[in-house]
Amino acid sequence: MAFNIETAEVIWKWNRVYRGLGSKAEAFSRYFVEDIRNCNLPATKVEITQLKVGFLFGGKREYLEISAEHLADFRIFLGARAYGTHLSLSKFLVIKPGILGGKKTSFNTFELQDLGDYLASAQTSLDAALRKVAQESGLDPKELNLTFDPLALNKHIG
Repeated sequence: MAFNIETAEVIWKWNRVYRGLGSKAEAFSRYFVEDIRNCNLPATKVEITQLKVGFLFGGKREYLEISAEHLADFRIFLGARAYGTHLSLSKFLVIKPGILGGKKTSFNTFELQDLGDYLASAQTSLDAALRKVAQESGLDPKELNLTFDPLALNKHIG
């Protein structure tokens, strides 16, 4: 079943393209899943899911869905696809809509810490997978733009 991203609140998004790595989208996803599972994060699972837009005639794309039991209202969706010769990576942190359509509007300090750790952990696995595909392609992983600021979340939810 596809998840309609337009019914959720996107609270953080990230997107990058990497020149010359477009043929490595599938390998990137495989390495990401392997790395995040090896991190033994608390009650975290990764599944392949379809994100869709619109209701009847909107498009769909395949994403990895990362979820954690203790952060049940949140999901990270990670997409990897070829965009020409580029590898396009997109990541969304969303709050799932509640049963009555309500949204969580306040977070305690521990929830913010867990949320930051959750997102930063996904990013470190993304970085590890990206370095691996770059190295396989003969590119210097040191030249990749691997920047992430989990504190930037505070602008959106803190």
